Amino acid sequence: MDRGRVIHIYRVEQVKGPWLWIRSESNGFRGWALADRVVPVEDGIAFFSNQIQANPRDVFSHTMRALLWQDRREIDRALADFDAALQIDPDEGWVFNDRGILHFERNDYEKALADFDAALRLEPTNANVYNNRGSVRRAMKLYDVAIGDFNEAIRLNPKYEYAYFNRGLAWADKKEYDRAIADFNEVVRLDATDPLTYYHRGLAWGSKNEHVRAIEDFTKALKLGGTMAFVYVDRGRERAANKDYPGAIRDFDRALRLDPTNARVLYWRGLARLENKEFDKALADYERAIRIDPGFDEVYLSRAWILASCPNAQLRDPQKAVESATRACELTHWHAAHDIGGLAAVYAETGNVAAALKWHSKAIELMTASGGPVAQQASFNH
Repeated sequence: MDRGRVIHIYRVEQVKGPWLWIRSESNGFRGWALADRVVPVEDGIAFFSNQIQANPRDVFSHTMRALLWQDRREIDRALADFDAALQIDPDEGWVFNDRGILHFERNDYEKALADFDAALRLEPTNANVYNNRGSVRRAMKLYDVAIGDFNEAIRLNPKYEYAYFNRGLAWADKKEYDRAIADFNEVVRLDATDPLTYYHRGLAWGSKNEHVRAIEDFTKALKLGGTMAFVYVDRGRERAANKDYPGAIRDFDRALRLDPTNARVLYWRGLARLENKEFDKALADYERAIRIDPGFDEVYLSRAWILASCPNAQLRDPQKAVESATRACELTHWHAAHDIGGLAAVYAETGNVAAALKWHSKAIELMTASGGPVAQQASFNH
């Protein structure tokens, strides 16, 4: 449907004779419409092709068909229709905006910016375009100017929840988590049903080491959004950081049922099992993660730590521990202080003091050069 030259796709929720009760899938607009005034999505391309055949200079039909091609991922056809629309009428800011969105989705940021700039020259008070340009600038890591665009979108429309949400993401990118949380709070006030808002607010709480609040937000996101593996993963990490290792393991279990070949989740579950003193299961997770991703240096280091220091003597294997820690260093080309410090710790555990001192000194040297810490063992720190 066309609502003020902005395209919306609606879902039909009720039918009463010739009337349809419809709700927008993108922004919550809802109401009654006559059935003969709407077009089923699956018939859209044919419908608008007929409109274009009847009137080749119909900007709206070219743009609508472009959006439908875009939805089908037939990008060249979508661009051809956008280009045709703008050749017919180069003063249509909303078409520049829609083409800019397509360029953004293709990661062609410079073309996207050019289109949004053109749209704003034509429609300087359009909050949607400021929000879209801010999203491009955020993707380019131009956080301050992105926030400036979101600020302007909010000034133009103080109830614009997407602009608050995107500004919250930009504040989080800048590690200004209190400001991010304030923006996510505003989104929740405007719409308490969006699971991604709770998820990103949870990430911000976690970055502040507010683990309980993070867990609460992730739980809310799962309640609203259903089964989402990445939310189970992050809730598991927060539970582990809060020392609820059984709860963390349960979350990683759920995530792995949805994505059984995710080596990083196996690694995190291994860490939780290690803290929960399930040493054999932790080792099994590390072994499985290595089979899935042989280039994952951190898992070699964690496996080495169990093999070198496990209280269960049956699981200790000093030679294999050194080999595993050495492999972690090889994978990072002997340039990672974290891995070399881990190798030093493994040598110390296995009783080779001279080698431990040698590699500890090398780790300190690398740490001093990079300004970062030397880690002796993997952890759940954010």
